[in-house]
Amino acid sequence: MESELPSSEEIALQYLDQLPWPPYPFQEQAIFTWFDSEDGLLVCAPTGTGKTVIAETALFEALQTRRKAYYTTPLIALTEQKFHELQDSVERWGFAREDVGLVTGNRRVNPDAPILVVVAEILLNRLLSPDDFAFDDVAAVVMDEFHSFNDPERGIVWELSLGMLPKNVRVLLISATVGNAPEFVMWLNKQHNRKLRLLQSQERRVPLSFRWVIDELLSDQLQLMAAGEDEERYTPALVFCFNRAECWSTAEQLKGKNLLASGQQKALQAEIEQMDWSIGAGGKLKQILIRGVGIHHAGLLPKYRRAVEYLFQQKLLSVCVCTETLAAGINLPARSVVMTSLLKGPPRALKLIDASSAQQMFGRAGRPQFDSQGYVYAVAHEDDVRLHRWQQKYDSIPEDTKDPGLRRAKKNLKKKMPKKRPGQQYWTEKQLEQLRDASPGKLSSRGRLPWRLLAFLIRKSGSVFLLQEAIRKRLLDSKEKEDAERNMKRMLITLDAGGFITLSPPPPNRLDATEESPEPVFRSQAVGSGVELAIEDVQEGRSVTTSVWGTGLQMEDDPMGDVVDFSSRPEDEDDGFGVGVLFEDDSCDDAESVTTTEAPEDSSQETTTADEPEPEPEKPAGPGAGLLGALINEARESGGVASTSAAKKTKRSKPDLSTSTEAEQASMRLDDYEPDRAVATPQLEMLFAFRSINSIFAIFLAEHFHKATYEERLLLLEASLNMPGSVRKSVRVPLPERMPPGTLATGYADPQVLTQGLATQEELTGYREEDTGRFIPPLMLAEKMHLLFRNEFPSIHDARITAVWCVGDLLQFGGDFNKYVRARDLTKQEGIIFRHCLRMILLCGEYAQIEPPEMDPVQWRSDLAELAALLTDSCRAVHPSSTDETLTALESCKLDPDQLVV
Repeated sequence: MESELPSSEEIALQYLDQLPWPPYPFQEQAIFTWFDSEDGLLVCAPTGTGKTVIAETALFEALQTRRKAYYTTPLIALTEQKFHELQDSVERWGFAREDVGLVTGNRRVNPDAPILVVVAEILLNRLLSPDDFAFDDVAAVVMDEFHSFNDPERGIVWELSLGMLPKNVRVLLISATVGNAPEFVMWLNKQHNRKLRLLQSQERRVPLSFRWVIDELLSDQLQLMAAGEDEERYTPALVFCFNRAECWSTAEQLKGKNLLASGQQKALQAEIEQMDWSIGAGGKLKQILIRGVGIHHAGLLPKYRRAVEYLFQQKLLSVCVCTETLAAGINLPARSVVMTSLLKGPPRALKLIDASSAQQMFGRAGRPQFDSQGYVYAVAHEDDVRLHRWQQKYDSIPEDTKDPGLRRAKKNLKKKMPKKRPGQQYWTEKQLEQLRDASPGKLSSRGRLPWRLLAFLIRKSGSVFLLQEAIRKRLLDSKEKEDAERNMKRMLITLDAGGFITLSPPPPNRLDATEESPEPVFRSQAVGSGVELAIEDVQEGRSVTTSVWGTGLQMEDDPMGDVVDFSSRPEDEDDGFGVGVLFEDDSCDDAESVTTTEAPEDSSQETTTADEPEPEPEKPAGPGAGLLGALINEARESGGVASTSAAKKTKRSKPDLSTSTEAEQASMRLDDYEPDRAVATPQLEMLFAFRSINSIFAIFLAEHFHKATYEERLLLLEASLNMPGSVRKSVRVPLPERMPPGTLATGYADPQVLTQGLATQEELTGYREEDTGRFIPPLMLAEKMHLLFRNEFPSIHDARITAVWCVGDLLQFGGDFNKYVRARDLTKQEGIIFRHCLRMILLCGEYAQIEPPEMDPVQWRSDLAELAALLTDSCRAVHPSSTDETLTALESCKLDPDQLVV
């Protein structure tokens, strides 16, 4: 009974009593503030302040009062880690480990437990489905790493969740320091009537010491840090690099260095020998690990990343060379952090890392239980180190020396003065100080509204007014809100033009505005509930040679040959097809981040974390400009539905119709147009089938699959998954000499891009530049289809493609993953390839939820199941648990509300 439950004060004291060590004052204050808060608490404190102890307060209270609670994180890897940590905690509190559950969309453990650890999207999906998930008995929601609210891609998830949580649910927001915490709390109170208490601290439990290293190369510096007895050593250390290739090269530089403490080698060797290193890069990684050096990035297979995490947490590794995702919350406690650079970005266009990211990485130094001081080292560029060393030698010889030998030595030294490389960018000590002293980042509503989420809200209410009110409540200035409303209006018009909704009143220039029942734009149809991709029904003993996906491939006698012959094309040239015709800024995709569109990886997933990609080059609206016509041609200028905070242009005055251009008239009509209602059509259901890629682009491709060969379908499916740029040149699509164009290319795509003025004949066949002699490869099929899609729907800028031949090439190797990555020299990127294959399995399941026109639906699903089955066999041979988790997601994605939102 309720009267038997302990009071808040009693619970607080019980929680403090069970802590394994006394809390320091800030933690104790936060714990009591939580119990005294009306709607919840926002805790802002530097990394390493022990915020987990504060976060667990809400969960302890929920268990003591027999209610439920959610714990959300932005990363699947962090969610897994917190799940295990919380199981240990609740067991210490006297409850069962089964009282903690895990739901990540592709994995479920104890899903009915009172404490659920979830990725942030799961919470939002459940809030959007109140009929399926009640929150009446939920006491609290903890949002860890809450500064993810600022993420341009996914911040909308945290923002909408906060706005939709019922008043009976208190929230505990845990974040690194933010620059506008009071403003944020006031905004939450004003716009969402949620009164949070704010608790801030600028002090770290373990203070940081910053050191600029100008006299030692990186490998020598790390050896110096690892020298001496335990108290004298500055290891374990996290060494941050900004791309995966650099992680490997940095680890290789440490070959021969003595980095392990006395007694570490034997224990490390014993642990390593118990693990399987037989796949792909395992052998190379094993040799690096034996030296006490770990590597951690998304190019590693999941099992290898987990092994590195385990060995580091057991204090058996002195160094872990990693990408910056590791700073986003994954708990690898280190005494020191070493920055190999302070710049990131595309070659020859590097920029200083943003202060928030830098402080996240800096904050990983210093372990509260072990260290009294944390250390941040920034190592200068090797050119600067050599120049500094030379300068010291040169200055050691006096200018006025009378010694002939010294004068000769000084003269010789001057001749050997190191030179900085032309075009090379260098970082400085001043930049380190700038990052160290930078003000914390401010929270704002940078996250974009996903198409599927907009469709879901339309299906729920249909009121455009409610959508506009949601935009007006965002944490934006007045100009940004105006831009956000215009972007939403463009999105609504796009959905109307695609036949997914019917706007009332109709938008200007709608071609079918006078028709009562217009012809659907897309002829594909949603299957309806209950359809699954029956991989298990595909016959046993299946093989690539008997599969429809394998028999049409251009199999070679020697599959070890190069994928593409680039003749005289230099290796360091741009590696994108259709240079100058299609371009998407992928220069920073070696930096790591996580987005739900790249399920199901269980650890860090890689996309750009720098500035958002620039919109593609504009193309004039040709005769095939599509249903949107000139009305939303202006969307090309603003970047469509990109981050609203990026729009800073001065508002144009309305032009005179008598002199304005067609685009200006379209812009004016858009300003004047105000829809009232958005009514879903049956076509809208198709948008909910896709999580992996842009829904509208997926349906556009489906419209043309009946014209395509199996090889072409595979090309389009692969391209839509958008492979990271660092891997692309290793998985290029073969040129037409080796892979002749199929029926979709010759019968539809080529004539259409020429007719609509989207490409020239030489761009279709390939050509050599007159001035450089460089060969520009022909546009690939995926690029042509993307051009046609963008011409039809110019306001959709988040449907990206990468023309690659990865799954197709894997099938040429009979599906043998290990043989494929070794033959193609992809072992250092095998985690990316593995994830690509898993994503293809999920994409097959998503496409099974619709029926493309002019195709036998039974045969369509059978073909998809066969492709998924072949890839499942390949992936299971590499990492069975990750593969089975993907299949679990595949089985549940049709009916599970947890799978709604991208």
